[in-house]
Amino acid sequence: DKRQLLQRLEVLIRGTIMMNDAEQVKLTKRDKEHVFWRYTVVANSLFNYASMEAPSLVYALSPALRKIYKDDKDYQASLKNQFKYFNTTPIMAESLIGASLAMEEKDGTKALEPVQSLKTSLMGPFAGIGDSVFNVMMNTIIGSITGSLALSGNLIAPPLIGFVWAM
Repeated sequence: DKRQLLQRLEVLIRGTIMMNDAEQVKLTKRDKEHVFWRYTVVANSLFNYASMEAPSLVYALSPALRKIYKDDKDYQASLKNQFKYFNTTPIMAESLIGASLAMEEKDGTKALEPVQSLKTSLMGPFAGIGDSVFNVMMNTIIGSITGSLALSGNLIAPPLIGFVWAM
């Protein structure tokens, strides 16, 4: 049904879950913000060459997944699934994290394979977009502006140049 498909797409885009009267909200807005900040803070800190950013992902999601999965086996299965290879630009990863969290919140362990498929199919394109926009384009624009300011003798240029090089 076309209408139902559009409703599901809207739900995924907003990162919320459509609920029947019988269903209860499992994660609050605060829970989701907590996941966001945990990932943002450690995105590149917990890194290994086998699974790349997956340890950061598991660290960020673990409290929310514990709230979703009361059964230890389901919780461990979800963590194991999230610990599979994950590598994309951290700023773009937030969308994938939100979508996978929404899928698991709605469907539980039935969503483990679709979650992995979603992450696998989108982490490459998101990395290409994120690296181009945030690592190349932004540094080029800010570098051009600070270079122009430095040539004109503006005193704000040296701290800005240091900021650009730190990125």
